[in-house]
Amino acid sequence: MTRLQYRGSLGVFVTSDNLNPILQVTTWLLLAVTFLLLGFRLLTRLVLKANRKFGIEEVFIILAFILGAGQSATVLAPQARIFAKDWSLVTAKELIAGLKAQYAGDLLFIFSACFAKLSVCASFLALSVDEKHRFVTYGIGSVVIAWSISSIFGLSFRCGTYGTWHGDKTKCINELVFLKYVSIGNLVTDSLLILLPAWVVCPINMPLRQRAAIMLFFSARIMVVIAVIVELVFLPRLFRQAAPREVLPYYIAVQAAQSGSVSTACITYFWPFMRSLRSGLFWQTKSTFTTKNTLATLSRGPTESSWIKTDERKDSRVTSGEQDEIRVKESVTSERVDREDERITSIEAHNY
Repeated sequence: MTRLQYRGSLGVFVTSDNLNPILQVTTWLLLAVTFLLLGFRLLTRLVLKANRKFGIEEVFIILAFILGAGQSATVLAPQARIFAKDWSLVTAKELIAGLKAQYAGDLLFIFSACFAKLSVCASFLALSVDEKHRFVTYGIGSVVIAWSISSIFGLSFRCGTYGTWHGDKTKCINELVFLKYVSIGNLVTDSLLILLPAWVVCPINMPLRQRAAIMLFFSARIMVVIAVIVELVFLPRLFRQAAPREVLPYYIAVQAAQSGSVSTACITYFWPFMRSLRSGLFWQTKSTFTTKNTLATLSRGPTESSWIKTDERKDSRVTSGEQDEIRVKESVTSERVDREDERITSIEAHNY
């Protein structure tokens, strides 16, 4: 057995000419983290919302994860070992196979990002009944769909009916410019999804500290924005004979953006976030609220009990029997709130 064969039996070594193992390890790690966060989100939904079916936002996020896992598979496949590897060590056959894997990965990336963003939009629609909120959310969703369709169409036919692996670049559009468009569109839509919660959450009738905590969890999507910015910075190096260490950050940034798009849509389901919404944002029931849209109930202004007290003061003709009936209703409501608090406390004890 030669020395070279012996080393090969131990695995692939990271060298200055081949940094692909770092990319593969990073991809496996991000994929595992995304899987755990998705499982946490679905488990939280099952435990805390046992009386409600999965919504369209859960369908979207599951599709996003499946497509994102497919994109990661195109990086982990043997054909993708040309990425972050010195071109002098890549044969023509390996180059063609690697470009085919990259072609599939680019399309899966757009599909995954699209469904992850639509999942966030669907979650916002379930929170607010305000027409302005819903109109803006639908608008952002439309922008996401338009960006996704144009990106998929452009990436699919960037070289006409030929693939990028045929080598005849005269039939291709300017790939660098188009990939910049895709990344900038991804950056803009993610930025909008960060700004939207600030507008939706502000009217909620809860202390400033709790609203800030909610915004902090929704703002986790800024990690995706940072990854896309890094992707844009290193993108031009992909189109020149750059050293592996110069293009490795681009490939890692793509994986981080793809994983982060799904993960940040699940981070808001962490238990501290759920506790900060105990006032009703996720704990609403038919017995406590008359509408399924939470912000319609939690918006600033007089509560139902304050309206009752105001009516009692204004209408002196209320009989004693009607007043007793009102007190009974308030007592029943108080008992239900106490039972809900006990249930939350038991769940907290179980989780901690």
